[in-house]
Amino acid sequence: ETAIRLYRRYLKFINYGGFDDMNVTDIVLPIIHRIMAKTFKTDYRFVAILEPDRVEEYIDLLLSLNRYDEAAKRLAQVVNNDRFQSMSGKSNYQLWMELCDLVCENPHEIKSLKVESIIRSGIRRFTDQVGRLWNSLANYWIKLGYFEKVCNLDVFEEGINTVMTVRDFTQIFDTYAKAEETVIEKKMEETAERAENGIDDPQADLELDLRLMRFEQLMDRRPFLVNDVLLRQNPNNVHEWEKRVALWKDNHTKVVETYTKAMRTIDPKKATGKFHGLWVNFAKFYEQGGDIENARTIFEKAIHVDFKNVNDLATLWCEYAEMELRFENYDKAIDVMGRATVPPRNPNVDFRDESLPVQLRVFKSIKLWSFYVDLEESIGTVESTRAVYDRILELKIANPQIIINYASFLEENQYFEESFK
Repeated sequence: ETAIRLYRRYLKFINYGGFDDMNVTDIVLPIIHRIMAKTFKTDYRFVAILEPDRVEEYIDLLLSLNRYDEAAKRLAQVVNNDRFQSMSGKSNYQLWMELCDLVCENPHEIKSLKVESIIRSGIRRFTDQVGRLWNSLANYWIKLGYFEKVCNLDVFEEGINTVMTVRDFTQIFDTYAKAEETVIEKKMEETAERAENGIDDPQADLELDLRLMRFEQLMDRRPFLVNDVLLRQNPNNVHEWEKRVALWKDNHTKVVETYTKAMRTIDPKKATGKFHGLWVNFAKFYEQGGDIENARTIFEKAIHVDFKNVNDLATLWCEYAEMELRFENYDKAIDVMGRATVPPRNPNVDFRDESLPVQLRVFKSIKLWSFYVDLEESIGTVESTRAVYDRILELKIANPQIIINYASFLEENQYFEESFK
């Protein structure tokens, strides 16, 4: 009761103002502290009669008395009150981070709150502090003595596998690695002491070996984990999928799994980078291994993808034919280009109409026809080459270079009169 009266008088006193030259707080609060330290009951009924807008001062008072559990409980009430206005000008975010620091730094004293739930709610709520909050959660469990819960596929692992930015990942990963290093150093010191004393402990030696192996694996995983973060940011990032493939290098199974997952994941219309190039590289992966059948299978799947740009599909058809040429399958190369240039049922489509699938427009791609006619000139007959040139003219897509090339071709083959048409 004495503390209550004194505290209420103190609040009224400082509200009157006009005492700028008097350091009332420095005089009165220590007296209140001494009284409260002796008279506070564990149920803290005292708080019920305090002015609610002065709750921050009350929380500071509790902290000065090491009443961390009650302080955390009151601070939790504050941050969950959307109408609360801080007398000290603190934002809800600042108050929330104070709560987080309080419960994590004093885990043994906090009994009234579910600390992990609080921190996890902050992870969902404050997206720019995710890395720090995951580390706070890890620190909380470590201080409680649950190191294995933190490092053994729990807190740190969940954190590095869910964060959305490289900055947050780096914060967590570095703390994770440091925690593992600390344990390893301690175990190595213990091993050295046993060796000096001639003590043999195979179980302890095995634990050290396992720790070292796990730490090495963690370091090896880092580039993959960073790549995971970037793909979580944008699963349509073709460049990051290519990097993922490169990380697996000679692991044939993982390379195939990565390409397959990329093809299932990427939305062709939202792809950043050359999605058709990813298909081509997948086919080349099989080609380089001499597996032309699987390479063809990849190309056959790719030609049905509704790419963002019609020329992407045209490029893919050309790559398909070039692969057949590299295997000296000349007839198949011609056949591929013949299929690529077959018009749809309605040939009067607008090449620039992006509302139509690229498969319906690709037959008007001058890039496609230029490759086709070059292929015919190289391995076809005069008649088949002329047929391709004529088809280009019929479609009215010939550019000046095509016209010049056709005239030169006719002249070289002694069709002088037709070359001047």
